[in-house]
Amino acid sequence: MARTRVSTTKKAKKQAVAKDEEEQVKVDKKSRRKFSKQLRTHQESLQSISKKFKAEEFLDSNPEDIEEDENFVRCPRCCYKMNESQVTEGFANNVLNHKTTCPDCDHKFSTIARIRKQYYVWLCKRQTKDQFEFWKSEREFAENEDIVCRLATDRPEIVFNAYKYSDKDNFKTVKDAVENWLEI
Repeated sequence: MARTRVSTTKKAKKQAVAKDEEEQVKVDKKSRRKFSKQLRTHQESLQSISKKFKAEEFLDSNPEDIEEDENFVRCPRCCYKMNESQVTEGFANNVLNHKTTCPDCDHKFSTIARIRKQYYVWLCKRQTKDQFEFWKSEREFAENEDIVCRLATDRPEIVFNAYKYSDKDNFKTVKDAVENWLEI
């Protein structure tokens, strides 16, 4: 009889220790999750600040000071080198179709352009305006909020495309050119 009590007591102690270890592991996992969530939130806020700073810096720059990377696109099928005007002429001007057409082989493909070492999806004029209107309709703005700056932070590709299509030479800043083209 004494033997069973001892073994039962040992089993109970082992079970209690195992249960404590399990609870400690759960607490550790919870604290790790909480810490990683806080770290992610912190990193996201730093990225947001950095993004906003880059956006504001771009918007405040003079169009003459912006050195655009040579924007040409090669057709993936025939390797034809398309310039900017050929890319924009190749768009179907359809909101649902963001592909351009190669003037050499009629192949349709998506284009990407680069400015200040940043890559953006190249959209047609109609898509740029429609995406801006959709973006604007989904948000509420404070009375004196800078819509273009917020747009540049949230959807830089819209700002990039609006800048590409604007009459850049008649404005002091990129922001002015974008505001004028988007009619803000």
